[in-house]
Amino acid sequence: MIDKDGFFTEVKKDLQVNGWDNRKISTALRLLFLDLGVQLLFCYRLQVRLNGLSLIGRLLAKIIAYWAQLTTGCHISSFARLAGGIRIPHANGIVIGRDVIVDSEVSIYQQVTLGKGSSGKFPIVDKSVTIYTGAKIIGDVHLGASSIVGANSVVISDVDCDSIVAGVPARLIKKSS
Repeated sequence: MIDKDGFFTEVKKDLQVNGWDNRKISTALRLLFLDLGVQLLFCYRLQVRLNGLSLIGRLLAKIIAYWAQLTTGCHISSFARLAGGIRIPHANGIVIGRDVIVDSEVSIYQQVTLGKGSSGKFPIVDKSVTIYTGAKIIGDVHLGASSIVGANSVVISDVDCDSIVAGVPARLIKKSS
């Protein structure tokens, strides 16, 4: 069964974090039709709802996933759990794996991978995390709230709240107090 209130609430949060202020419908439409990051999230949210339906729903979900991947070059598994209010400024080459959990107010830049490690587990991303261009977060990793992952970093271990990590493998650069 489709949770319509949940769907529209999540889409509204995605629009708000990407610049919509609840006043102009034209801004919401511009974001939905012209912003690839918002389109990608909208397609993901639609896929999740359609996967819960019959065979036709699952087929439509696959078609939407294919279209989203074709237009953005990104793949978000419909089994990943993404909260409403995510920001994807440059939707290009992003891969989010099957059991990844992403909380709200997270910014994910281009070429980021959130994927399964050798342990078979997936990352968990807390609220207000920023993941910059090209970062790879692999395996059973927990990114604490308000942390920042630097560009082209490879994160293979947990990151504390309010921390900045960078490098290959990622190391602590700064811990905010």
